[in-house]
Parts: sequence; C-alpha cells; structure tokens
Amino acid sequence: MSGSAAAGNKRLRGTVVVVPIVHGSISFYLGKKSEEERTHKWTAYVRGLENRDLSYVVKSVEFLLHESFDPQKRGTDTESRLSW
Repeated sequence: MSGSAAAGNKRLRGTVVVVPIVHGSISFYLGKKSEEERTHKWTAYVRGLENRDLSYVVKSVEFLLHESFDPQKRGTDTESRLSW
C-alpha cells in the first residue's frame, strides 16, 4: 500500500494485500494441586509475523470455543482460560 493511501485511510479497489499472520495456542500444566477441572491454563493467540502490527488489516478476532465453555464466543487477539 502506498504511503499516501495509508495516510488518507483510502480503500484501494482491486488490490490484493497479503499479510502473514501467526495463530496458535499454548498450554501450561498448573500442577497436582490444581482443581480437577482446571488443570491447565490455555492461551490462544493471533498476531503478526515477528509481532508486527495487524490493526491496519484486522479489525477484530473472534475465538469460537467448544460448546462446553461459557461463554463460547470470545473477541480478543489473545484468549486465556483455565481448563482440563
């Protein structure tokens, strides 16, 4: 995207923008003293390659969790939960 278009916040019709993203999840075992149904801390994430800013192409991210989670939908770029 050219500097003048980005500065003016203009849309460029017919232009394809390719932006690499990184998405995934990690978990940490909370140990033997954790509650029976909360044995791990899980984190799901979406970020730019090398932590680059994605705000110019991504307005929001929605994580759809398994129906057993309450609430099932979460809207952030990082989501952490305690779970089994």
